[in-house]
Amino acid sequence: MNLIEYKEQGFMLYQLFSETIKNILMKNINECGIIFQIQNRAKDIKSLENKLIDHCLEPIENLDDKIFDLSGCRIIFYHNQDVKKFITSGILEEFFDIEDIRTKIFQPTKISSPSDGEYRGIHLTVKLKQNKLNLHEYKKFSNLFCEIQIQTILNHAWSETEHDIIYKKTKFDGIGNRRMEEIKNRLDDVMIKHIMPAGYIVSAIEIASF
Repeated sequence: MNLIEYKEQGFMLYQLFSETIKNILMKNINECGIIFQIQNRAKDIKSLENKLIDHCLEPIENLDDKIFDLSGCRIIFYHNQDVKKFITSGILEEFFDIEDIRTKIFQPTKISSPSDGEYRGIHLTVKLKQNKLNLHEYKKFSNLFCEIQIQTILNHAWSETEHDIIYKKTKFDGIGNRRMEEIKNRLDDVMIKHIMPAGYIVSAIEIASF
């Protein structure tokens, strides 16, 4: 599938795929009694065009072989304990084949990539299991990948703020670029000094309330 085909029909297919993944997750997480929110989307066409340019992949005939987040779901949990409960619930392994090589756990360290900043989350690239794909209603999703992102609500709020301020802005050169870097550093500082401690406090309160 090339970019033109994605615009004409692929976007809708990947949107439907993301909704299908969302519905599977919602049903099974609800049965675990975990409080959560979930979002889904197919990759915006303009965002895809920019990604292809940034990674020098345009023109490309097989998007599916290079871009693995054309379909995406983000699960937002209230507490770190809920993230752990979901990860160990077996839901992911029951319904999806997980591409281990593309699994990303964002936990900043001294050797983290500067582009990741203070972002925290788990990103999994998955496909539906074959027993699902054998069913008529799922056959159209064969060979499609979906990126599942897992975050706490505090990390989600921070990453959305940073994304809107930093990554959606026009790229600058010189002074403008340095100014945006200063803003990014200030946002990272907010994460370290305020959001992380708040997350620990909320988790401690949750544990103490049982």
